[in-house]
Amino acid sequence: MTANERLDELEEHLSEYHELLAESIAERDRLALDAAWGVHGQLYTLIAVFAIIYGFERFIGTSGWIELTGVVIAIVGAQLLVPMWSNSERMKEVDRFARLPEWKPNKN
Repeated sequence: MTANERLDELEEHLSEYHELLAESIAERDRLALDAAWGVHGQLYTLIAVFAIIYGFERFIGTSGWIELTGVVIAIVGAQLLVPMWSNSERMKEVDRFARLPEWKPNKN
């Protein structure tokens, strides 16, 4: 094996390693982003539920079954709508990061 062949082989290994490294970093960043937005969605859901309970208790009262049914419906609605909103915002951020430039190796 000549020196040039060995260099070509090493450059090929380096290129493969770089591709794997770039994929690993992108996956790690995606997982971190998903985890952060998951916490965001759950926190906002919890805040919405507390706000609904506080609002009903403060302004309407929860003495009858109709009021309690309204509270339950509002909480279920919040638990459905807030994560959908949070996921929509997460996807906007994922799209923004997907457009970042990537390093292209110089192939001579």
